[in-house]
Amino acid sequence: MTISIRSILRQFSRNKWHTSILVGGLALGIAAFVLIAQYITDEWQSNKFHARYDQLHRLSIMDANGEPQLHLPPGYKPLMENSIPGIKSIVRTTENLGSGIIQLSEEIDSETKVFREEDIIYVDQDYLSVFTFPVLAGSDNLSEPHSVALASSVSKKIFGKKDPIGQTLTIDNQFGKHIFTVKSVFQDPPSNSDLQPKVLLSMSSLNNAADRNDNDWADPAETESSFIHYFLLLDEGTKALDIQSSITTLMRNASPDNSGVQAVVQAFSNLHLAPSLDYPYPTFGSLKLVLLLSFVALLILCIAWINYINLSTVQAIDKAKGIMVRKIMGAGKKKLMSQQIIESLLLCVIGTAIALVIVQVLQPTFNSFTGKSLSLQQLFSAPLAWMLVLMLIAASIISGSYIGVVLNTSKPVQTMRGNIGKSISGLMLRRGMVVFQFTISVIFIVSTLVLYRQLQFMKSELQGLSLEQLLVIQGPTNSGEEQAGKNVAFKNALGQIPFVVDYCASNNVPGKGYNFGTNDIKRVESTEKDEIKNYKVFISDEMYFDTYNMELLEGKVFSRENSYDGWGKSQKLMINESAAKELGFTADKPIAGSQLLWDGSPFEITGVVKDYNHLGLQQAIEPVIFVPSVSFYYFTVKMNTEGLDDKIAELKSLYAEYFPTEPFEFFFAEENYDLQYRQEQQLGAVFISAAILAILIACLGLFGLVMYTTKQRTKEIGIRKVLGASIISIVTLLSGEFIRLVILALIIGLSVGAWGMSKWLENFEYRTEIGWDILIISSLLAFIIALVTVSWQAFKSALADPAKSIRND
Repeated sequence: MTISIRSILRQFSRNKWHTSILVGGLALGIAAFVLIAQYITDEWQSNKFHARYDQLHRLSIMDANGEPQLHLPPGYKPLMENSIPGIKSIVRTTENLGSGIIQLSEEIDSETKVFREEDIIYVDQDYLSVFTFPVLAGSDNLSEPHSVALASSVSKKIFGKKDPIGQTLTIDNQFGKHIFTVKSVFQDPPSNSDLQPKVLLSMSSLNNAADRNDNDWADPAETESSFIHYFLLLDEGTKALDIQSSITTLMRNASPDNSGVQAVVQAFSNLHLAPSLDYPYPTFGSLKLVLLLSFVALLILCIAWINYINLSTVQAIDKAKGIMVRKIMGAGKKKLMSQQIIESLLLCVIGTAIALVIVQVLQPTFNSFTGKSLSLQQLFSAPLAWMLVLMLIAASIISGSYIGVVLNTSKPVQTMRGNIGKSISGLMLRRGMVVFQFTISVIFIVSTLVLYRQLQFMKSELQGLSLEQLLVIQGPTNSGEEQAGKNVAFKNALGQIPFVVDYCASNNVPGKGYNFGTNDIKRVESTEKDEIKNYKVFISDEMYFDTYNMELLEGKVFSRENSYDGWGKSQKLMINESAAKELGFTADKPIAGSQLLWDGSPFEITGVVKDYNHLGLQQAIEPVIFVPSVSFYYFTVKMNTEGLDDKIAELKSLYAEYFPTEPFEFFFAEENYDLQYRQEQQLGAVFISAAILAILIACLGLFGLVMYTTKQRTKEIGIRKVLGASIISIVTLLSGEFIRLVILALIIGLSVGAWGMSKWLENFEYRTEIGWDILIISSLLAFIIALVTVSWQAFKSALADPAKSIRND
């Protein structure tokens, strides 16, 4: 007897509805696994496209307080080049230091192109030769002052099809207006690159004080101001530990303030994902998130296979008599086993093919959701593709073998009577599978509800400020003294618009960060033995605090005159509660009017601001120093949203009067602040999708077990109906067993889910609680879904004709 694929396909066609459920559940599980696996693979492959990936490292420090710091002074480079062997090249980069306005020096197609670019960084001359961003035109050397390299997308945006090499651009940023010559065009970085250069300016452009607009802190030879990222290309064979101690000694000798620092040479392989969960240094990606998503993907795939085995077992009952006839006629056990394995493999292949179609359909949505350019080609070029193939084959063999064993070990007489698979061990296994599936579903439900509640908590539980109805206008890039008058005039003009309720100006806004940090602030009474502490500095005008509805605990806001004078000349500042505690102030004495020493100069505290969440609730409130100024990057306007388009048009027209060469750009303060919760929003969407899939597949598994049980008890049901049993009593009889299984799954799932999410909430400085309401809602959802699934099949069996049930036995 040969195994016929055609006969297997005929069996599938005779049971189209059952086969569709079987394959559909499997396809959904595989599709979810493949989509998440794409994301995970992309995360693991980040940065590996660099040709000298194994030799690349990032330099950072652990400061005296044990906190990692990525920003270092630029002047360390020549010191390291002259004294530390094993370093092939040192590349310094800045962090959007050159952000500003780009304008073509000449018109193209009778059009003067002006646009704002945030991703402008200063780099050393060999940046494009150390990192693998292939040069498409021009040279990879940026040694000449006022040289610029453009990513291909930026070049096309500016020049179109015209050759950009040798063309000049006017770049207006915090260092003033300067003309740069395009030296090269390089390929846009792939999406899985942590470095995303767009516009590269030569670091040598900052060598001349005039080109720095008198910002002496930006001198590339400076060893005090920390604003540089360092990347090291080590010689082959040189290990990070070999040079780490030498760099530590060099830094400590460079400045007495570095006595407690420790250099950290971080391998590029650890730049995106940490090598362990307790890794203390900064990374671009999240190992916890990748591991969590891996676990989710495997769980969904696991319950899909369990569901497949359960439903396949039910389907085997329908064909068991035919198989037993062949067995009685002499078919061997191996042949019957092979038949089941091939049938299982064929179903798995069909399910996988459908899953890949689902992935292709959902790919654009998934890519927009993750912000990545993922594809099946990317997945199948990785080792994970082979793992998927092996899992497919292994699962087919296991599931097919299980069904084959059930059929082969059943006695022909029992099988012909319909008593296949009634062993205690088989029944317990199938029940255990259903409990496992619903346990995972409950865990996903609990996780989703907790994620949603924490996200809502973070959005709604802002302490100390209000972001509603605040529109933020991007100010002019050049913040020098010559711009101050126009800034103030524009701000005053905003106050004359009838629909503007409140307005202010600042150098940053909540959610985007601070202006800079300092550790040079002390109380007048402090001693040299006092611990050095770090403070964040925020620059604004005097109207900022009212516009953002911040509470003043003591004293008063610095005056308008202080803002005109600037913080350096006025020597006035404000502090928040956390800064007051760090400085050693106590509640029993007034703080307003006290003096601080900043780099040796006295400053008066005019007021104390109540602590507020300037950044997301993932992190603690930091000590902040507020200083007055009229050098503004952002203008904030409070207004209602009625007739919003007309109001924005009026603001744009006003902006053009004062800043005709600057593009008008704006955003809403609340939306900008919520961007900090993007990862939590993504994770929440993943868990919602996973919960829906898990519940759907678990219901199919439960449905399969109900079908299996009702088929086994067909004669019993018929006899009970003949003897007068009501439909309700039969439904209760059939449903009771499964409801007990669901209750067991609820107990396990609620316990595991609550424990896991409590651990996850520990990552947030401010967090919600897992209340009884979440557990109750999760229980009701799972219970109702299970009850509907079970009752539907139970009612169908209870309504069947008892005569046919008894006769079919």
